[in-house]
Formats: sequence, structure tokens, C-alpha cells
Amino acid sequence: MAAQKFIAGLAAIVAVGLYGCSSEENEPTKPPVDPSPAVEAGIGFSVDEVSLNGYIKNYISDTIYFESDDWTITSVSFGDEMNRKYPRWYPLTTYLTELSGASAFDENVSWLNMHYADRKLTLTDIDPFFDYEYPKYRYAYLEFRRGEVTDTLVCESESDMPVGGGLHSYPGTVVFPAKGGTTNVMTHDHYWVFLKLQIDNISHTFKEEDGTQDFTDYWTDPDEVFSYTFGWLTIERNKHGDPREITITLDPNTTGAEREFLIVFSGLAPGARGVCSGRQLAE
Repeated sequence: MAAQKFIAGLAAIVAVGLYGCSSEENEPTKPPVDPSPAVEAGIGFSVDEVSLNGYIKNYISDTIYFESDDWTITSVSFGDEMNRKYPRWYPLTTYLTELSGASAFDENVSWLNMHYADRKLTLTDIDPFFDYEYPKYRYAYLEFRRGEVTDTLVCESESDMPVGGGLHSYPGTVVFPAKGGTTNVMTHDHYWVFLKLQIDNISHTFKEEDGTQDFTDYWTDPDEVFSYTFGWLTIERNKHGDPREITITLDPNTTGAEREFLIVFSGLAPGARGVCSGRQLAE
């Protein structure tokens, strides 16, 4: 009887050793899983969204890097703040393209320049908001295709208004007759200097990055009289004893075509700028 009990206990121990303890060798092998069909990856941007700032010169462009070059930009679509708020009444404007990553390109589409080489795409706002008084917003959708795969790169461009806001001139636009004449424009503040004078799309700037300057206006006593003449246009400040006043004088227009000009002035606060535009009628 004792021998029978001993044999039964030994059998139980053996059973526990065989089945009660688990090991990788004794676990049942799972059947292999069939691999999924190969799925083509996305285009492979370093980022899928870039934000440009149209009020700061160093931030009007950005560069995107690519893992491969076997893609094509099939279209570029443009929208703005109104389009985003009211897409039904303000639809996107789309330009169809066939720009391939296999070769370098440099293309201007609307306000956006796309420069590509060596798997690097640089997007630049070629019409930034430097001369605008109020914040602006717009964006572009770049649609990419590689085989059956599509992907979208979003490029936003906006102007964040700096502290101080914009400067105002009254009126903001003046129209001269062909015979010329003189008019006065008032600014709402007297702490400013002339920044740029643009005549027929040619800019004459206060100070360029290389240190040259076409005309001079320093941060000095605002009561100081300033006068600058370029060809058929003269701008003066404080001619009549008020530093807020800009006096504009135009010579007679005998060219047979309208003439345009733009005066940009800068305030004390970084980025605070004002604009006065004008044109002169033809004979």
C-alpha cells in the first residue's frame, strides 16, 4: 500500500514538472502570420507644415528636406483669411504643376517661390507684408504625388503686428493732376522717420543691409526740417512747423503715362510702419 502511494506521488511530481512549469521550448509554437501587402510610405517631408512671417525679413522663407526624389508637385492651391472663414464664397485658387523632385527647379507661383535642389525645397514669400498696416494671413497647399500616394505640405504666411501697431497717415492715398502741385499729409504721431520712397517701382531706401543709403533721416529732434527730392517728386517734413506733417510736391507730368509713388515711414516701436501712396494723372 505504501509502495502504491509512493508511485502515485512520484507520478504527480513528474506531471507537474512536465506540464505545470512553462518554458519557451515547451510552449506551443504559433503559426506564422502572413505579412501584410507592401504599403508605399508617404512622400517623406522633414516637416509637413511651415510658417513664414511676412513682417520680419529673416523669416520669409523656410526649407524642407526630403527622404527621396521620386515625387511630383501636382498642384499648388492658395487661400487666405476670407477663404478659411467663408470657403463657399471664397474658393481656393489652384495652379496645376508638374514639378519633379528628380531635377532642380525654381518657380514663382502667386506670392510663393519654390526653389528645389539636392532634396531641399525652400519656400519664400516673394510678396511679403512689409508695407501693410494691419495683420494679414494667407496659406498655400502643395499637393505631392508618388505613385498612388498623395501628401500635402502646408505653407502659411502671416504678419504678426509688433508692439506699437501701425502708423497712420491722413489721407492714406493722394492723387495729383497732371499739372503737378503740392499737398500736405498728416501722421497721427510725430515719432517717426522716413524709411523708403518708392517711385515707379524703384525703391530708394533709408538704409540698406550693406550700409548704403539713398536719403538720410535720423532719429534726431522731430522739429528738424527734412527735405528730399528725387526727379519729379519732393517730400518734406515739418516744413510748416509741425513734425507730424509730410509735404509732397510733384512736378508737371509730361510723360503721357500715369506715375505712382509710395512713402513708407517707421515709428519708434519695432515694426511700427505707415504707408502713404499716391499717383499722378497723365495729360
